[in-house]
Parts: sequence; C-alpha cells; structure tokens
Amino acid sequence: MNHIRITLTVSLLAATVAPLRAQEAFRISGLAEAYYAYAFTRPADLELPAFVYNFKRAEEFNVNVAILKGSYETDRVRAHVGLMSGNYAQYNLAAEPQELRMIYQADAGIRLAQGLWLDAGVMPSHIGAETVWTPDNLNLTRSLMADNSPYYETGAKLTWSGPAGLTVSALVLNGWQNIRETPGNRSKALGTQVVYAPHERVLINYSTFWGNEKPGSQPQFRTFHDLYAILLIGERLKVVAAADAGWERSADGTSWNRWTAGSFQARGQLAEQWHLAGRAEWYSDPQSVLTSVQGRSLEAIGASANLDFSPADQALLRIEGKVLRNRTPVFPAADGRLSRLFPVLTASAAVHF
Repeated sequence: MNHIRITLTVSLLAATVAPLRAQEAFRISGLAEAYYAYAFTRPADLELPAFVYNFKRAEEFNVNVAILKGSYETDRVRAHVGLMSGNYAQYNLAAEPQELRMIYQADAGIRLAQGLWLDAGVMPSHIGAETVWTPDNLNLTRSLMADNSPYYETGAKLTWSGPAGLTVSALVLNGWQNIRETPGNRSKALGTQVVYAPHERVLINYSTFWGNEKPGSQPQFRTFHDLYAILLIGERLKVVAAADAGWERSADGTSWNRWTAGSFQARGQLAEQWHLAGRAEWYSDPQSVLTSVQGRSLEAIGASANLDFSPADQALLRIEGKVLRNRTPVFPAADGRLSRLFPVLTASAAVHF
C-alpha cells in the first residue's frame, strides 16, 4: 500500500507541474542511486553498523536513494517539494511515521526585503559538508560525522545575504533531525549558520545547534558546533576539512557529556572523466550521547579511497574501499559477534538531472 501511495503521489506531482515546465521559474531534478556493498566481517543480518544510515545493506543489490524534486523560484517567492525512497529513507527516517518517511524536502519561502528570506518546512540541514545528494560529495560513502549529525530539519529559517560573499541564517527547529516533534517535547531548538565565500574557490561554514532533545524531569540540553572549509586548488583538486564538537547535559544534571568528530577529504581529477578521492576521519563519543552498540561507545578512526568515472555529465560510477577501527568491538560480524575492525567495499551507479 505504501508503494502504491508513493507512486500515486509522484505521479500527481509530475502531472501537476508538467504544464509549468516551460516557465523558467520551475525546475524538476532527480537522483537515482543503486549500489552493492561487501562487508568483509560478513554481518549476520547483512546490515552495516547501527550508526551508519547510507549504503546500509551488504551483499545485495539495493537502492540507496531515489529522489524526485520540483523547485519553483521567482524574485519574491520560492518553494521545493521532494519525494524519496530507498535505504536512506528507510533507516535514517525510521523514527518518523511511515507516511512522512518519503519526504525529502517540502518548504516554502518569501522574500521579506532585499537579500532577506524567510523559509519554513522540511529543509536540508544547515549542518555539515556532506549531503544526501551523492554527486555533491567528494567520497562515495558518508563519514561517521555526517551520518551522526542532521541531514534534514523542520522549522523556520531567516536568511540574510550580505556583501562580500557573507550569508547569515537564524533557525527555529522542531529538533535534531526530525519532522514530527519528539513525543513529550514541547520545546523548540535554535540554530545559526554563517557562510563566508570571499572567492569562488573558498567557502567557510560555521553552524550551531542548541536544544533539549531528551525531555524529562531533568532537561538534557544539547549544544553543537560544526565548522568546515572547502577549497579549490588549481583546476583539478578540491579539499574539504571539517570538525564537529557537541555537549549534552548528563541525565542527573551534574556534568556535560562531550563528543567530537572530524574529517579531511580530497578529490583530484586524473583525466577528463576520472577522479580519485580519499578521506581520513575520526569520531569520538565516549559517553554514547549519539552512538552505542551493546553498551559500547564509538571511538573510531577511518580511511577510505574511491575511484570515480563519469561517462556523461548526469552519470557517475564509483567504487570505494573503506576501513573503520574502533577502540572496542562495535562492528557487526558473522554469527552475531562484534569486531574492532570494519573493512567494506562499496560500488554505486548514480544518474542525476
């Protein structure tokens, strides 16, 4: 029934917007990404670790994400409606009601003044350099810091675009990556974002989040900081460096639990249609604020390398080898065992328009 509902909704969206295709203000975009992953630890349930939400299934052909999105924008208004399916929607939105898991984006915006916009709805997160949209990422799979920080958010955002490549946003949100508010939580979260792009080859982003994500008799407020820089070096090399730090009040209110993460990514062009990329990363959550496997914390380092081939502007073939190593055994292995080491090989084919 859910598949039928999704099909009918997508068909209705396409039929509704088809007459507007000729108008410059309207645009349809989409992404379909199929993959195959092989985890050398051979997890018994064929699933990658609980704290991984993209390319989740091992030893089977599957769809990571399929997205259809319509965008409308004039000088005074803008709107986006996007629907999706695939493993990402299944696992990363597992806490949402079934009928909301197919929402990729649904927001509307109004220009209040020159350079000042108000947007509200379900939007891409203001946190992080990696996104669900694979062609925009340097590496095939996502880093641990990306998979364990928000990919999407629901609320209202006020954005001011100033001179010299400066953009500043203030947000009021339901919470940390959710569409529906957490049951019992009546408070709202706050966020900020500052983007500075003084040159077409340089972008620096600083984002924050503050809110109560664990309502109860003793509020556990969470504060989070995300910083990343994107550099284009010459004509062939792109570099992304990122760091996160978060704090959350302990359940008894006497201390703060902290987690940190970081990554360094680089992607270089080998030939006209070929690219080579690599990533080094770490993730440390010793008090298991966001991640836990059978009571064990995630304190991991990792490295990956991928080779990309683009046979056409809208197509991307990728293969990536990645290995993660944790301080204690947390990675699923055969017969229900846990391993400190997690090597995985992933290949994907993506078409976008």
